Parts: sequence; C-alpha cells; structure tokens
Amino acid sequence: MMYQTIASCILSSLGVFSLIHGLETTTRSDRKEMFSSILTAFILFYLAVNIYLNVTSFLSIIITLSIPITAILIIILNLFKPLFQKIKLHMGKHVKDSKTREVLRKLFHLLSLVLIITYIYYGEEITIQITYLALIFFYLTDILRFWIPKYYPFAVIADLVLRKGETEKIGPHTYYVISTSLALMLFSMYTAVIALIAAAMGDASAAIAGKTLGKHKLPWKKEKTIEGSIAAFATTFTVLILFTPIEKALIGAVLLLIIDLIDPPINDNLLNGLVIAAGLTLFNLY
Repeated sequence: MMYQTIASCILSSLGVFSLIHGLETTTRSDRKEMFSSILTAFILFYLAVNIYLNVTSFLSIIITLSIPITAILIIILNLFKPLFQKIKLHMGKHVKDSKTREVLRKLFHLLSLVLIITYIYYGEEITIQITYLALIFFYLTDILRFWIPKYYPFAVIADLVLRKGETEKIGPHTYYVISTSLALMLFSMYTAVIALIAAAMGDASAAIAGKTLGKHKLPWKKEKTIEGSIAAFATTFTVLILFTPIEKALIGAVLLLIIDLIDPPINDNLLNGLVIAAGLTLFNLY
C-alpha cells in the first residue's frame, strides 16, 4: 500500500496545483484556461483515487519513481541549454511570423504517434506506464516554468512555439497527456489509442490548413476558417478509417468537427480525444 499511497499523493498534489491555477486565472478573465485547469484537477483527483484502490498495480511504483526521474532529466536538459540556445538562434530566423510559428507548433502533434508505436510494439502495460511518466514529467516542468522559469528545460522550444499569453498557462502537451491518462483508464486501450491519435492529427491539420490555406473565416469565430474545419474532419476520418469501420470513422470525424465549430471553453487538447473515444465506445453499445 505504501507505493499506492505515495502515487496517489503525487497525483493529488498536481490536482491541487491545477485547481489553484484555475482559480487564479479568474483574475485574468481567461475562461478557457480556468475551466480546463479545474477539469484537469478533477481528472487528477479521479486518477489518484483509482491508483490508490488498485493495490496490485505496478503503475504506482512507476508514478513514485517519476519524481526522481523527472529531477534527473531536468538537470540533464539544463546542462544542454547552451546547445538549445544555438538551435533557437538558428530556427528563430525562420520563425518570424504567427503562421510559421503555428505550423511548427502543430508539428509537435506528431509526437503523439509515440503512443500508437508503444502500444503496437510493447503492449498495454508499458503504454500506460510511459503515459503516466510523461504526465508527471510534463506537469512538473510546467510548474517549473510558472515558478522558476530560469530552470525550465524547454524554454527554447516554448519561445518558438507558444502563443502570446500562453507562458502562464498549462502546456498543450500536458493537457494532451492528462487526456491520454484518463482515456486509457475509461475506455478500451484500442479505442483510446486510435481516438487520441485521430484527435491529435485532426487538430494539427485544422490549424495548419487554417493558417496556410484558410481564406474564409467562420462567422462566429474569426480565428478559425472553413478550410481548417474541413481539414480537421478529413484528417480525423482518414486516420480512424485505417482502424475502424467507415461508420465509426464518420462518427469520430463529426464529433471533432462539432468541437472545432462550437469551440467550447475547454482546451481542445484535453477534450478532443476523450470525446472521440466516448463516441466510438457508445457506438459499440448500440
């Protein structure tokens, strides 16, 4: 029970931080960040309870070890900061406008492919363990970015890809990993993995197509374009149809399109994969 208790305390502590962060954002009138942070807090509390009750799980040991592993990685990454700074100076010449920045930012969604590769080659247990390691690592580095930015190991990347005003927000990669952790717990592994990959690819294509090809703005959301929404639907459908029947692929693509069009007050990296996974699961029940 010792490791289960420690792991639960770690996740609960992150949940408390997320809750405090969400309440703090009310002073900045950032509704999306506030709701996303508060929802993240409840997800982390739920995961903490689940880990505590799952007394036979090796996962609790992994979560406990994630703290020293994260500390070691942060120290190592900070040693390479001069090299990262040189890379930033080189790339900074090419990242001069918001369009290029957005495309570069969305290319990081390709890292979500690690999820499906790990699942295919190493199975369910390793996939879950790596996801929780990533959750702790990314969240702790985000906290470092808020409180001690001098030692934030990804400062160079953040300067290149974060949008204006995002330096005080939980990172999109962190929201994605939290969404992944919950999806893997709520749904079948297969459904969760394909939903999360489809969501990441669909969201990335929407932003890239919108920035590079978009000419027709949505009347109710000037930051988004019709071209971007079409790209989101087409990409999500294409990814899903590789793994599911056409009707399920259509449901998943429609769900992502709806989220893209209505733009709910929740970070899409947190919401998209969960909604698609839920839709695919409900389809199996009827």
